[in-house]
Amino acid sequence: MRGYAVYAAAITDFVFVVDGLGEMFITGPAIIKEITGEEITFEKLGGARVCTQVNGAADFLVASEQECFQQIRRLLSYFPPTTGSFPRPAKQRPRRPAGSRAGRPSAVESPARL
Repeated sequence: MRGYAVYAAAITDFVFVVDGLGEMFITGPAIIKEITGEEITFEKLGGARVCTQVNGAADFLVASEQECFQQIRRLLSYFPPTTGSFPRPAKQRPRRPAGSRAGRPSAVESPARL
């Protein structure tokens, strides 16, 4: 995601990003080079790890698109089925996998997120 549309993703409740695939930044490397003379890659400017470990624009770093969809489904399983109903009792909720923290799905962990 590039340009001002990045703001929409950054202010949502849950942002998942795939390592090595996802990118979010306002101004790309070509503009950075033109204005500052600095050469920077898309990944270093706003890649998945930058967004989860440095600037906080994303919440969940996952290794693949398949894992991303699995984690999104897992997260949604905690929500009630309709706005007029209550969440499932805790004993009926899915168990957290080993290695997950604070109820968040396990992901490609980073020292900054521990």
